[in-house]
Amino acid sequence: MLDEKRLSQLELPGHETVVEIPERMLQFFPGVNGGVGSNV
Repeated sequence: MLDEKRLSQLELPGHETVVEIPERMLQFFPGVNGGVGSNV
């Protein structure tokens, strides 16, 4: 994420950043959707 205003609202250490992914991609991240989905 490159939006400085949004990044400033997060309490992140200086060496960390944020990656924004579309909601439709959450199915590929079992830790996000409770481990369910067509590819889990």
